[in-house]
Amino acid sequence: MALAIVEERLETPIGAVSVFTSPKGVCRITFGGSGDAGETLGQRFAGVPIVRRPVRSEAAQALDRYFGGDLHSLDDVTVDVIGTVFQQHVWQVLRSIAPGHTFSYGDVASKVGQPRGFRAVGMANRSNPVPLVIPCHRVIASDGSLGGYSPGVDLKVWLLRHEGYLLT
Repeated sequence: MALAIVEERLETPIGAVSVFTSPKGVCRITFGGSGDAGETLGQRFAGVPIVRRPVRSEAAQALDRYFGGDLHSLDDVTVDVIGTVFQQHVWQVLRSIAPGHTFSYGDVASKVGQPRGFRAVGMANRSNPVPLVIPCHRVIASDGSLGGYSPGVDLKVWLLRHEGYLLT
């Protein structure tokens, strides 16, 4: 079977979300629709055909459940992401943060053995190809402020509130 990427578009309380899945797992999630899917997937999947799936994948079903209130539905979604060893370690730590909880950038840096690497953690978050499944929105500044979020801080606020994190 030839490699193909499956794209599914979901309508969610935060707007359109596109989920791209390789045969190995979710490889990209975008907000607001996919735009140019080839650009969205980047060089890793250049030239790989993108097809639409008529039946909801397990990942899409898990996202539906997440937005419906099952906050742990994304815990076991299989991902197909590549990154540096540091990025992989950061993303693994992010997946350990329970819904309704947060870590600071410094907390994550310490957990990956680079206590001064909080800026590098921010860069790894920015490089995260599968937000929500790898919950980079659960990382905040050490002073409790939200810090940045590539899709927008308003979305980060919505996600944290959805998960029961009390924002002051």
